[in-house]
Amino acid sequence: MSVTDGGVNNVKAGCFVVAALATGLVVIFVLGDIWNRVLGPATTDYRASFQISDGVGYLKSGSEVRLGGVGIGQVHRVELVTSADPVRTIDIEFDIPSDIALYSNAVATIQSGLISSDSFVQISSVGWDQANRSTGDRGEPGTRL
Repeated sequence: MSVTDGGVNNVKAGCFVVAALATGLVVIFVLGDIWNRVLGPATTDYRASFQISDGVGYLKSGSEVRLGGVGIGQVHRVELVTSADPVRTIDIEFDIPSDIALYSNAVATIQSGLISSDSFVQISSVGWDQANRSTGDRGEPGTRL
């Protein structure tokens, strides 16, 4: 069986159509920012420790992380630190988008809903360093985490 000129043209046309469709999909994903909408933005994981006396309420894996009341991330793990005797701290691990910088002097608290038993991490200040100090910032500058 031999390939005729018509068969070669069909193969070329098929390759062109496949390449055009692939290019079109790439353009749609890039211009429509569909990649971030489907998979979410790149995130950075953080770990915070709270005293037993402060408590973490009903915080659990899957709880929301909020910045100024806006949901930006999710808690992945809540665990007691049992290496010390007596147990004094609770560690939580959470993620937030990588484009939000957190500093060592950030302020995060555990908040509970008014009528629900759900808790969330409230970041009331992302902190600051010497280069990003505003007139209202008091205390020592932090370092970027």
